[in-house]
Amino acid sequence: MSIKNKKKIIRDFNNHNQNFFKKKINKTSKIFLIEFNGWSIIHIIFSYLVNFYRNKKNCIIVAYECYDLLNSVSMPWYKKYLWNIGIFLNLKTFKIFKSFGTDKFIKPTFTYNQKYQAKKITNLFFRKKLSLKNLENFKLKGVWIGDLIYDSFLKKNQLNTIDMKSPKFKAFFYECIKLFNFWLNYFEKNNIEAIAGCHAVYLTGIPLRIANKKNINCFAVSGFNCDLVNLKGNISFNKKLNGSDIQFKFYKKIITKLSTEHRNRLIPQGKKIIKKIITGKQKYFYMQKSSFLNKNYKIKNTINNRTKVVIFAHDFSDSPHIYGNHFFPDFQEWFNFLNKIIKKQIMIGI
Repeated sequence: MSIKNKKKIIRDFNNHNQNFFKKKINKTSKIFLIEFNGWSIIHIIFSYLVNFYRNKKNCIIVAYECYDLLNSVSMPWYKKYLWNIGIFLNLKTFKIFKSFGTDKFIKPTFTYNQKYQAKKITNLFFRKKLSLKNLENFKLKGVWIGDLIYDSFLKKNQLNTIDMKSPKFKAFFYECIKLFNFWLNYFEKNNIEAIAGCHAVYLTGIPLRIANKKNINCFAVSGFNCDLVNLKGNISFNKKLNGSDIQFKFYKKIITKLSTEHRNRLIPQGKKIIKKIITGKQKYFYMQKSSFLNKNYKIKNTINNRTKVVIFAHDFSDSPHIYGNHFFPDFQEWFNFLNKIIKKQIMIGI
């Protein structure tokens, strides 16, 4: 897409929002939180959700920054000034968010007490027995966040697993606890009606987890079709469910309630979508190109009686806990287990 066309689309979207949505000024203490991000398709979803909470629930709309700690490189010193300049001059994404009704923009900042408490919690955690399982099960103030810290560290540093004794991880853990303290304080000091974010995983999931703990509606945009899901009640440490991409868990239950005629219409449509994806004709909405190629590969056939094994590996650094906790804390640990089994089978000649 050319820059000219992109600017036109943004201009048309802003004009649509300004003409379609009411400019209602709410004098209220109720807040609806939305994640500030640059994903265009999410902006469309947010625009309607925001205006429901503005006009029907009489909420003030607050957009929050959530990606700073996830960036793979340190932010330059002037970055914080660009945030304020963008708000003041109504630039780029700020203009889009304002067009559909955002009243205020916030970035996490930390008090002395929040830093002090984060240091205490960090030191206490690292004095105990360090293990990957203990990390992914970590809870703070009754809120399960260990899996979020785990996946965020892998993503940020493009790692397959975590060295729990590394100073780099300890420093990151401290920053995560600071962020948690900020959000816990924000929810306790403000009247939060609901919150909406893009990701229920990574550190962006922290405010959603706190909202879930406080029985507040917490929405996430999820899946290939950008479904809007309310995670409230669907995040459970005991069941090891983090609420992300949970629709598939209910497909069987839903489809059995449909008529035979309806099922016969939907199943072929689903097969067509899957076929388009795996042949490279259709890509996931957040990717620049398809992960699949429409190409056939020949596998050399070795004629012997040994069992043949194929391992279909996921991206090792990309959110191993997206569907909750599993048998292994990350993909590297899983692969190490498979490697032992494969070597053992080779040794005994299977």
